[in-house]
Amino acid sequence: MAATDLLWRHYPATLTGGRLSQIRESLVNNARLAAFARGYGFDRRLAANLAQTHVSAAAWTKVLGDVFEAYVGALALEDAGTTQRRAEEWLEALWRPLLPGADAFGEEDEAAQDAVKQRAARTFAPSGSGLKAYYEDLAPVVMENKAQQRHTVGFFVKGWEFEGLKLGEGVGQNKKSAKTRAAKDALERVERGDEVLVGLVERVEKYVAEKKTAREEAEKAKEAEA
Repeated sequence: MAATDLLWRHYPATLTGGRLSQIRESLVNNARLAAFARGYGFDRRLAANLAQTHVSAAAWTKVLGDVFEAYVGALALEDAGTTQRRAEEWLEALWRPLLPGADAFGEEDEAAQDAVKQRAARTFAPSGSGLKAYYEDLAPVVMENKAQQRHTVGFFVKGWEFEGLKLGEGVGQNKKSAKTRAAKDALERVERGDEVLVGLVERVEKYVAEKKTAREEAEKAKEAEA
């Protein structure tokens, strides 16, 4: 509960439950708790040691993790019924330096991400234009730690004379976030005056305008016939 409470207070509400679960796991897994146990010398205070018990390193890590968890639990029980929160305060002091910054996860608001990608699709490859916008991985996924990954994705368009024109590139902690950043990068490149992308957008806008004009003229002709 202490880890969950800390995460809810530390991160914005837009961070997904799945992402919070990943971060929580990185704080409370056996390897992390065992590292805390070693830091406080619990391993030297145990009656048994790795050589005497002939257990694997993984099993010993679990033992140390369990010992640390038991110690914290005993401290919490000792404070029960009082105003003291020594166990929670101690854990928070250990965990806070390990928490990734909220900005490390990019935009976790799915509605906002979808809006950016839809805008990019309309800008570069509107329906019926013969253009198709798509995303491709530009590099293998990098596991920065158990809670953080790095995805690198490119935003492309094909059709007309283009065979996979790269519009933008994005990096994120999940593929959806990386796609959003790639789409946003493409839109920002247009704003910065990228000649190739500006030229494409102008042609797309001309196509959309001509299509709209043709549709309006067809509707007028139909009304005149009626």
